[in-house]
Amino acid sequence: MLDYKLKIGLVPERRWLADAATRRGIFQPSKAVDNKNEIVKYIKDNFSDENTEFVDLEFLNDEGLLIETSECPKVKAEFEKQGVDAIFIINCNFGNEEAAGQIAKMMNLPTLLWGPQDTVFEEDGTRYTDCQCGLFAISKQLRRLNVPFSYIENCRVTDDIFTDGLNKFLSVACMVKNFKNIKSDFNKLPTDNVHAVVDFAGVLPAYSSSITDEDYIDVNIKGTLNILN
Repeated sequence: MLDYKLKIGLVPERRWLADAATRRGIFQPSKAVDNKNEIVKYIKDNFSDENTEFVDLEFLNDEGLLIETSECPKVKAEFEKQGVDAIFIINCNFGNEEAAGQIAKMMNLPTLLWGPQDTVFEEDGTRYTDCQCGLFAISKQLRRLNVPFSYIENCRVTDDIFTDGLNKFLSVACMVKNFKNIKSDFNKLPTDNVHAVVDFAGVLPAYSSSITDEDYIDVNIKGTLNILN
């Protein structure tokens, strides 16, 4: 029986700083915390339902952010305890590419990467977060570690492109969760005199008006092949 319930581990993270307690301006930690608070609340308020639950990092430290690689084992242990099915790395400033890459590698689950557009600029051009540049570094690290991941382009959390991207990821994560349980049953199938194999897969939720032809190809064909390989 298919299981449509999902638990997503939210991994908001920021740049590690030796002078975090006194840092002002670029990468100022309080700005990353502000980003995290706004984003996590918006996601929980708008995407949680009877089938979808989100686990945050408020248990980890005072900021509720992944900051150092040494924190990754604790995140992994808690996510495994909670039964997380996928992770969503949220870049709250430039981020920490090593920590982001390490937790994604350790979890070995469907991974989504995104960071919000910078919104606060000073008269001298100073920006506090620089999320987009950090996304480049994190995506490069994920590729270096051979971690497959999905990506939502740099945008505001309230933008339609964010909603579409997260909903697509949730659909794929649901399919991956169910197919992981099915793969072990393949060995039970007959192998003699078999001339064809028919695989049935469907993008979820099937009733969404936002799903395009490309979505069906990505999920039903490409996604299934990735799971079967």
